[in-house]
Amino acid sequence: MRIKTIRNKTARERKARGGFSVTSLAELSNIERITGRIDAELERLGCGMKERALIDVVIDEICSNVAFYAYGGSSGPVTVRFMTEEGGRRVRLTFEDLGVPFDPLKNEEPDITLPAAKRRLGGLGIFIVKKTMTEVRYERRNGRNILTVIKDIAPAPGNKPEGAAKMPKGGPLGSLKEK
Repeated sequence: MRIKTIRNKTARERKARGGFSVTSLAELSNIERITGRIDAELERLGCGMKERALIDVVIDEICSNVAFYAYGGSSGPVTVRFMTEEGGRRVRLTFEDLGVPFDPLKNEEPDITLPAAKRRLGGLGIFIVKKTMTEVRYERRNGRNILTVIKDIAPAPGNKPEGAAKMPKGGPLGSLKEK
């Protein structure tokens, strides 16, 4: 699969099996469009506001890092792939760019016990990504940086993902309780 450079600032979207992908120039001005598309899908799945907010922060952090650092002051494409798993209870986001090789998971974690003024710059964003997501993976393949984040999501109160099974009376262990 090839990532095409986009000459204008609008995002291109393609359907993917079980999800979709959005490709745009790695510019701060495009992050809101990417986040909006993913938020719409999360809302359709019945994802709670807390998980949506966490995922929004992750999208902003990763796309900002690509915009600032991946292309050495130039601009290039970023593709964000969205997929659901586990009947809509798990979200997988894959971020791909053609920038300089960079594995953010190899960075030393910031010492958050220090006051902000005494901490070294950098690393806090990926630290937040690692702490808020269920799983985070990086690979360099075919000249691409590929960062995959996975988040288990819970439906908002009163909502359930499409295709989700009904909870048995008394919760998941209700039938095991002693009478």
